Amino acid sequence: MRDAEVTRRRFLQSVGASGGAGALFATMGALGLAPARAAIPAFCPPQQSDFHLTGRAARRVVILGWRRGTWRAAAT
Repeated sequence: MRDAEVTRRRFLQSVGASGGAGALFATMGALGLAPARAAIPAFCPPQQSDFHLTGRAARRVVILGWRRGTWRAAAT
């Protein structure tokens, strides 16, 4: 392989180095290497129900004392 040969990877690296991430992503989209803007779902902010935790019950931790710079704890 010669050094003067321009591969797709080298081309995209040079676009990213000179134009930044936005230019790189736009170039990749034009080449069909990145999803089109229409394929990306619209942002949906989190709902209150997204923060409701389900699963195991909460654990309690009892701090027993301090010994030589380390905490001694027991989970209950």
